[in-house]
Amino acid sequence: MLKKVAVREKLHQLVADVVDSSAHTMKTTHPLGAPFDPKCYLYHSVMAILASTAFGKRLEFMQSRTSLLAAIDRIPLLRLIPKYGNYERKVFETARNVTNSCKQQYMAHLKTYSSGVVNDFCDALIESKRKGH
Repeated sequence: MLKKVAVREKLHQLVADVVDSSAHTMKTTHPLGAPFDPKCYLYHSVMAILASTAFGKRLEFMQSRTSLLAAIDRIPLLRLIPKYGNYERKVFETARNVTNSCKQQYMAHLKTYSSGVVNDFCDALIESKRKGH
């Protein structure tokens, strides 16, 4: 199922672009050799790849927020300050909203799905489920 979409979408190039973008952001956000938690960068990368593959859209929603998230990660006490704690919550709420949007997109694809027509990952997933793979 993913193979059909991956070949058409040139998945290897998409992954390379997303990884390069995330690596650049990490390099510019964190001093060389300084420890940091890469969790938000990894999450952003996976979401960007999945969204592009599934819906043909690249998600950039967390890219602009990673600098402040990195500061909060380096200094956990910042979470106790409402400005920073609220910011972190808003970022993760945005991630939840994106997840819900993905679910809605999938449900919409279910209504318009046509057997044998695979335009994106959602169509490939639906086709695979219907064929019992």
